[in-house]
Amino acid sequence: DGKPMSGVTITIDRRGISQHFEVKTDGKGAFLHSGLPADAYKVTVMKDGKPLTFLDNVRVSTGASAKADFDFRELQASAGNAEQRAQVEAEKAKQAAVKAAFDQGRTALTAKNYAEAAQLFQQAADADPTQHVIYANLADALGGARKYDDAAAAYRKAIALKPEESAYYNNLGIVLGNAGKIDEASQALQKAAEMNPPGAAQSYFNLGAVLTNRGRTK
Repeated sequence: DGKPMSGVTITIDRRGISQHFEVKTDGKGAFLHSGLPADAYKVTVMKDGKPLTFLDNVRVSTGASAKADFDFRELQASAGNAEQRAQVEAEKAKQAAVKAAFDQGRTALTAKNYAEAAQLFQQAADADPTQHVIYANLADALGGARKYDDAAAAYRKAIALKPEESAYYNNLGIVLGNAGKIDEASQALQKAAEMNPPGAAQSYFNLGAVLTNRGRTK
């Protein structure tokens, strides 16, 4: 905050030969140690027995003075900038890992390696649970692996993230039908038809197929 730090300990450690000196800061935050042998020193600010910061290789010459100044406002700003940079780099690394898992999952899904694809999409979803397209592809992979209940759960997560996407309701209806949950499947496919009138014919066709496959031909 720009105010002097009084009463803190300054340790002064000689580099060439093991020698240790200590002084305290005064009410103006100043400190002085006279008569130091000519050499290089590490000067450390200590508070409550813990080091706050230090200057290394402070050179003391015979008959001359050496300054060791500490500005914690600058240190705080520098630390904040470093923290922000670290956060940005960590986010970039996370997104790169998510993209890699997603791309590998797409390759596995295209090759109909459904179990592998599901594992990769789940890895991507765990790292970034905000992407509806990841859950939609996860649902596709789980459906291909005939894990229909799990596929339906993944589609519902995709819908929660993008509720205006009618295709997700359509695909949810299909996997629910495959799971034998006809009433839920009908609701999802009806919803898809209502949301996307130009594509309603496909949704009703899928509903008819689901009902037929379950023996409800009427």
